[in-house]
Amino acid sequence: MRLTFEGIQGNLNEAYLKMLSDDRKVGLVAYVGNTIKPLGDYFANAFGCDVISLHSTTTIKKNRPLMKILNSCIYPVLPEPVLRKISSYYKKRYMKSERSIENVPIDEKLLKYDKNFPILLVDDNVFTGKTFELWRQRIKETTGKDTVTFSVTVTGLYMPDYHCYEGWHPFEWRHIGI
Repeated sequence: MRLTFEGIQGNLNEAYLKMLSDDRKVGLVAYVGNTIKPLGDYFANAFGCDVISLHSTTTIKKNRPLMKILNSCIYPVLPEPVLRKISSYYKKRYMKSERSIENVPIDEKLLKYDKNFPILLVDDNVFTGKTFELWRQRIKETTGKDTVTFSVTVTGLYMPDYHCYEGWHPFEWRHIGI
């Protein structure tokens, strides 16, 4: 099943209502990467706060141009049995990868953030949690603020504070279309 932003809006609303029932307050939404702006906007509108974009992490020793070609051109046309094998290999490689946000600029809104509410970190997928943990640490060091995490899908063992779907394969969330 491929996900679309329109197709997950009900699930996003459920996650938002869960946050409200947990008495969760959010003063800023920060989404990771440039393709999931609609998710960041959704939560910013729901909480009535600003939204910023955070840079994706850099994977050390990863062939980024090759991955872009795979994600946009090759994965969409492969049959599911082949994708399952690739997915298994991808997970093993990903687990070993080192990620970094060193030398990544920080949005001015984040540097000036002074509300007494946590920052909601939003990503489309979480596997190892490395991206969330790197940004969590950087935000804490930069602003002194706590963070809350949300991911549409969970494909590994790391569990964000809030999510929509668990147990997905990387190839299933890759083309969310947002």
